[in-house]
Amino acid sequence: MGPMNGFFSMGAGGACGANPFDIMELIRRTPHGSCFTYQTTFRLTHSLAMMCIALGQHTRAGIEDNLWNTTKGVRMTSIQMIERDVRFAKELGRAIATPEQARQMLKIGVTYSSTAETLANLGLPPNRRPGNMGFMVHETDGRFHPAAQGGCGHIHAGDWEGKVDKVEVTGKLKVA
Repeated sequence: MGPMNGFFSMGAGGACGANPFDIMELIRRTPHGSCFTYQTTFRLTHSLAMMCIALGQHTRAGIEDNLWNTTKGVRMTSIQMIERDVRFAKELGRAIATPEQARQMLKIGVTYSSTAETLANLGLPPNRRPGNMGFMVHETDGRFHPAAQGGCGHIHAGDWEGKVDKVEVTGKLKVA
């Protein structure tokens, strides 16, 4: 078991819409501590990338999703698309992750020993045991432990202290 990394495809047949309302709902529903990337196809990639970067999310760029610039008939290369996303991020004051920061954000190499530990590290409540009623919470020491990711609970380049924090689970559950 390991961290939750995901990918959302938007604005194409069978996918959700590529508008601010759908994007905000997707972001709201992603577990804190997870890392999600968003993409769409064709000319929607430009507006979607700008919205996601402005909202502190991660984007995907390349000719496998889109061949076109915003001008009809004008093509873009993958490098031009990546440069565009970097320019968007810099204009909005977003840091660009280094390869090492990207590995930390994605928690590559991090594994958890149990489902309970995975849920705790995602900020999700534990699974209920048979017969338990009420809202389940993890036992804690009562002290505040700041998240390793950005203030919104999602991971951003440059927003953490360079280490991957891990919540240890004692196996004790309590009903609140």
